[in-house]
Amino acid sequence: KVLLFPGRLDAYNNWSLARVEASPPAVAAGEPVMINLTLAYYASRGAQSTTLTVKVDGKVVDKKIMASSPEPIRTQIALNSLKEGVHRVQLSLSPDNLPLDDERELSVRVLPYRRVLVVNGKKRATPTQDEGWFLRRVVGTTTDPRRGFLAREVLELTDAEDLRDVQLVVLANLKSLSPPLTKKLARYVDRGGTLLTFLGDQTDPAAATSGLLSWTGWELDRR
Repeated sequence: KVLLFPGRLDAYNNWSLARVEASPPAVAAGEPVMINLTLAYYASRGAQSTTLTVKVDGKVVDKKIMASSPEPIRTQIALNSLKEGVHRVQLSLSPDNLPLDDERELSVRVLPYRRVLVVNGKKRATPTQDEGWFLRRVVGTTTDPRRGFLAREVLELTDAEDLRDVQLVVLANLKSLSPPLTKKLARYVDRGGTLLTFLGDQTDPAAATSGLLSWTGWELDRR
């Protein structure tokens, strides 16, 4: 019996997308989506490069020329500026002798930022002693967000502050809050918002007891 192949075995070459995954599979808007790839190359003789094409939601966003290698090629691609939502990512290689392993696709999810309002009760000259310094290190700022948080800092909380899109309000060593602001924060918590209070050297115990702490039934003494 004779077996007929549609190609010459002495000129066989094949690229394959052996592994494709997003790490992590979900990020916050504005953060890069990292795609980890492993490519393999097989050839009977010679060497041949391939073109790696990356599409997001059907649009080409990147192209790379990959040189052949006897060992698996591990690389990483960063997808930037993806908007909120679920995105379809397609990866493809140049056509070769075996097209079955030339394409892969996956879905990545981009989440909205959790917005944080930091009210800095006492600005200090030394950065590490500043009331908001450690919070800014953890959650970043509006120009340098981190870990899915978009934080904005103010030195005074006013009646005009819009809290509708804020998921967390942090009060760092505030001296006191006016009754209208206390009621506003109470409504904010009732709507599902989170309030985090740090006491400090300038906190007025009487004002805190009659204001925010009245919700809990606690009170502060001079200590």
